[in-house]
Amino acid sequence: MDEITNKREVDENKNNLDLKNNIDLIERSPKPSEGNGVLSKIMYLIIIILVSASIIALVRMFISDLTNKDPLISKFKTYEKPTIKKTPAKEPFIINKEGIEYEVLPMAEYRLFGRMVAKNRYPDGFDLAVPISPYDIGIVHGKLAMHSSIELFKFDFGNRCLIYSYDAVDHPFTTEEMYLHIENVHAIHGNDRILEAIEKVEAGQFIILEGDLVKVYISAKYGGDRALWESSLVQGTNECKVMYITKITLGDEVYE
Repeated sequence: MDEITNKREVDENKNNLDLKNNIDLIERSPKPSEGNGVLSKIMYLIIIILVSASIIALVRMFISDLTNKDPLISKFKTYEKPTIKKTPAKEPFIINKEGIEYEVLPMAEYRLFGRMVAKNRYPDGFDLAVPISPYDIGIVHGKLAMHSSIELFKFDFGNRCLIYSYDAVDHPFTTEEMYLHIENVHAIHGNDRILEAIEKVEAGQFIILEGDLVKVYISAKYGGDRALWESSLVQGTNECKVMYITKITLGDEVYE
């Protein structure tokens, strides 16, 4: 009996100890309300982090828009208006290329700063000018180049003409203002470096072109075809500029 009694007592003591441990474990465990509170705090912290990250991203985008990553933007105020400087008559010079003779007569020095919005490479044989001027470049300048509404416009070329259209019903510029701030440049590259810059520039980039507005007498050596290509010397018209380009600034690099 004593052995049985002792065993029972041991078992009862053990059971009591296990019960006490279980009670202690239950008491030490977080209550359901406390668990929800911790979880809520964690979720709240995550939301704060996500919102903060979004705000930082938006601020960075805003600052980026203000400062513009294009290094030439810092020169906007200096070169805002294109300059046409008529000079005493310069000596004409001859370019011979692909069986065609080009007599180029400089008429005025020209510098144009703006945003390139369109570029077109004409196929060989398109016209008599292609051998010396394979590219036309569309450039907007002044307030149009800096205005956010420029993204509403679409620019394209057709038969050496720059054509623009827009998606919105209204935009903040009149037809006269558009003429004042858009140039279609028939680009005659002075050398291969200039051609490299023309090929490299992408839509939306700022660019500075420097050189001369010219008159070009074109004579085909075979067949007798002739043509006259003459630049407009008036700013703010829808007439094209025929430009012999001697220097291009694109980003941090100068091509000449």
